[in-house]
Amino acid sequence: MNAMEFCDKILILDNMSEDRTYEIVSTIAKEHDHVEVIRVKDGNNTHQYLEEYAGKPVWVIKIDGDEILSPSGLSKLKNRLQAGEFDNFWMIEAPTLHVIGISFEAGKAFGYTQPATKGCLWLFNFNAIDSWRAGRRERLHGPVEFRKGYSQDQFHPYWKHHTWNESEFKGLHLCFMPRSPLDTHSYLEGRLGGRFNLAEIRWDRRLHRRIARAVSRKYTGGGADFKMQTYAKGEVAEFDISDFGNPLDFQQY
Repeated sequence: MNAMEFCDKILILDNMSEDRTYEIVSTIAKEHDHVEVIRVKDGNNTHQYLEEYAGKPVWVIKIDGDEILSPSGLSKLKNRLQAGEFDNFWMIEAPTLHVIGISFEAGKAFGYTQPATKGCLWLFNFNAIDSWRAGRRERLHGPVEFRKGYSQDQFHPYWKHHTWNESEFKGLHLCFMPRSPLDTHSYLEGRLGGRFNLAEIRWDRRLHRRIARAVSRKYTGGGADFKMQTYAKGEVAEFDISDFGNPLDFQQY
C-alpha cells in the first residue's frame, strides 16, 4: 500500500500463499485498476513476468512481502526519476534497515543497515538493458544483457549519499519477524529457523545436501542460515520511521 501512488503498475506475484494473502491482495486489486494479481506455483518462475519491459523507458522496483517503503519519500523520488536525474544509472540501491525491533506508533525502529550489511531494495532502469531473460529464477535475478553505454558497474548507492532522515528512497526489511499468523516463530525468539529464504530451498541436483540441510534446520535449528549471515551484521542502531505511516491505516484489509 505504501507504494500504491508511486507505481504506475503493480504486479503482485503470489507464491501459492496459504494464509489470507491472496484474499487481501485480490481485494486491493479490485479497488485499484493498476494492480494485478497472479498466482504462481514456483517462486523461481516469476522472472518471466518482467522480461517484456527490457529496453523500454520503465523503472522497476522489487518489493517483497516483508519490505515496506516510505510513501512520502517515494513521492519526491518519482519526480526526480521522471525528470531523468538517474537515467545514466541502471540500478539504484536504497538504504535498507533490517529490523529487529519496531514501533510504528512511536515512529522508531532498531536494526542493521549499510555499510556493515548489504541492502535488498533496488530500483532497476529497464531502459539500460537489451534483455534480461533467465530460466528458472526468482524475479530480478540472473544475467543481464546491457545496451551500449551501460554496464553492471553503473549503479547508484543511494545510501552513501543520503542520511536516513533525508533519504527519499529507503525501506524497512522485516526479515527477522513473522510474515503472517501462520509463522509460528521468528528469528528473534532464539531459534535460527524462521522463514526459509528462497535461496535456501531452490531446487537443484544436490539432493543429499537439500535433505541434510532440511533435517538440520528442523531438528537442531542449525545449518546455513541465509538471513542471519547476510543481514545481521554491524552495530544495532535506532532510526526514525515516522514517515512510513502505520499498518492500522490499512486495517480494513
